[in-house]
Amino acid sequence: MKKLILGLIASASIMTANAQAGSWLLYGNVGLSSTSSGLASTTWTLTPGIGYQFNDNWTVGINLSWSQTPTNRDTANNLVVMNDYWGGPFVRYTHTISNLFYCYTQLDLSYMGTYRTPGDHPADMKGTGFGAAITPALGINVGKGYGLNVSLGGLGYSSMSYTTGSTTDTKFNLSFGQALMIGLSKNFGGHMHKGSMEPGSDLRGVKDTKDDDDK
Repeated sequence: MKKLILGLIASASIMTANAQAGSWLLYGNVGLSSTSSGLASTTWTLTPGIGYQFNDNWTVGINLSWSQTPTNRDTANNLVVMNDYWGGPFVRYTHTISNLFYCYTQLDLSYMGTYRTPGDHPADMKGTGFGAAITPALGINVGKGYGLNVSLGGLGYSSMSYTTGSTTDTKFNLSFGQALMIGLSKNFGGHMHKGSMEPGSDLRGVKDTKDDDDK
């Protein structure tokens, strides 16, 4: 019994490590952030991405994002929504803290677009541009190459040119503590770090063995 208890404790702290060189990364993030301008509302963002991890730390790939932000209501009480989309390459540096935890910082370079849907009226306030964002995150290995990732915001830059009035809007956005991103990632292929073990693998040959105390 003692061996079984010790094995259970060990399996709770020894999880599958991130894949090493030669693995593919597939991930999806869902983000929520608050806005104080116009209508008090929450912006939601959906971001899928795929990348190639060419060594133990660096991953390069491409991702796409879509977000919507309610801004106010028109005279007919219809909700006015800003729609934003962007996509492009990313570079991610991952640092393993332990077999259970890791952290990473991701740089995104994106082509961006935006438009407003003012209730039942045709879309307006259309614009395109480019941007960059740096986002740190903390991850938890949950086994079989899966990771649960959490971020509380980052630093972004964007430059948008609008068709209406031929205006250009350039801004920096610091969202630390104002946004929440939760995502799930999966590494395919590659090799586990030396000494890494699957959850429960250390119980093999133990779970069916009785301790002398149980005799």
